[in-house]
Amino acid sequence: MDFKTLLETKKQNLATSTVKAYISGWNAIRKMFKIPAGDLSVDFLKNVESVIDTIRVESNDNINTLKFKIAVVLEVLKLTDEVRVEGGSPPFYKAEIAKYKEYMDMLRAKVDKMNEEHLKTPKQAEKWVSEEEKDIILEYLKSNLSAKKIITPEQLLNYRNYVLYVLQNELGTRNDLAYSIIMPRPTTEKKVKLLPTTENYILLNKKDKSIQYVMNIYKTAKSHGQIVTTIKSELYPVLDKYMKGLKLYNEDGWLFLNEDCKTRMTANRLGVVFAGLGQLAGLDKKLSTTVLRHQKASANFEAMKKIAADAKTMGHTVGQHLNYMVE
Repeated sequence: MDFKTLLETKKQNLATSTVKAYISGWNAIRKMFKIPAGDLSVDFLKNVESVIDTIRVESNDNINTLKFKIAVVLEVLKLTDEVRVEGGSPPFYKAEIAKYKEYMDMLRAKVDKMNEEHLKTPKQAEKWVSEEEKDIILEYLKSNLSAKKIITPEQLLNYRNYVLYVLQNELGTRNDLAYSIIMPRPTTEKKVKLLPTTENYILLNKKDKSIQYVMNIYKTAKSHGQIVTTIKSELYPVLDKYMKGLKLYNEDGWLFLNEDCKTRMTANRLGVVFAGLGQLAGLDKKLSTTVLRHQKASANFEAMKKIAADAKTMGHTVGQHLNYMVE
């Protein structure tokens, strides 16, 4: 049984975005080990040390990428054994699962230690973007928006790159913008609520030039539900022009298209395109949506340190401290 089917039958509680990420990760691992398309065997994972070492090298020692890939390997082996047990056979990969778990525990401990110390990893430091660098990238991408009307694929992709950069920096989400549709906001709140929750939405309100991001598909959607965020209205003109240009190439309203201007960008591809925007602007730096999230979370670092210290002094949690706050 292939991994996609296993996830859909055995992990029905997983968010759609998580399933897509796992499948993409598994495909990347199979490609890494040159596994033929029709070969569903997972026996190549039995050589635990070799698999870990290969993934580590291919991940450029990025601990978050490595942790994710090992998590995928564990899920593949656990679900494969679960099917074997249900079929009356004993688990086959028990020893390998234990070894991968041991390695995963080590990675988690390493991440926890870094988080406790609030220090950048070497990889984060490489991709940390200064305010000056942000301005350079923004001005470069903006300089490519000379077209009064989007007609050619080149013009569309220039707008796509700019929109991706400004929205990702505005929202700081994972790669969930890839699951978005851009469209005029329905005329009534009732119609907004009737929009299928199988997509995310960038909604443009022509009447007051306001913009909303409705997020249904994201990693923790099962526990947090729908999130509606207001996007600064100064982006309305460029988003409106971009939406109209997209209609020439894509009637479904997908927010981001690939370079062929036909197919929808995946979450993984979004990360790749975003990573290259700094180099497009002439900077010797790869961007990262994950590092961007760390940067946004770190913006009020000193204030949060003070809050944590005050909470400790007062003998309660940071969460309780925030509940005590009044305006």
